[in-house]
Amino acid sequence: MAWSTLQVDRQDSILHVWLDRPEKRNALNGKVLEEIADLFGGLQRDFQSRVVIFGGRGPSFCGGADLGEPPGSARLRASSDATDRERRHVAQLGLRACRAIEEAEAVTLARIHGHAIAGGLA
Repeated sequence: MAWSTLQVDRQDSILHVWLDRPEKRNALNGKVLEEIADLFGGLQRDFQSRVVIFGGRGPSFCGGADLGEPPGSARLRASSDATDRERRHVAQLGLRACRAIEEAEAVTLARIHGHAIAGGLA
């Protein structure tokens, strides 16, 4: 599968997963969380990958939420103009991504460098 916010490389039984938004310090947005959930959820059917090394491209692992998301997108900020429905949707995306990582059959190691802020610590 082609990913727009992740880079995925395989080396035998090791899967290298990179957050690939270095210009945004790998900040999390709805698309990133969806792709993380889809990729790690797919590991339940991937019997080749025994280890996942999860890192970030550029100078930071993850700068937290992308506060510059345009209105109407799955915003990660709890702003006054976000609706309760938007906040709930974003919380569910984050939960889905974290659960997928936790439930993956492969051992997951975080390769953290630079900043790891807020949701980047999850």
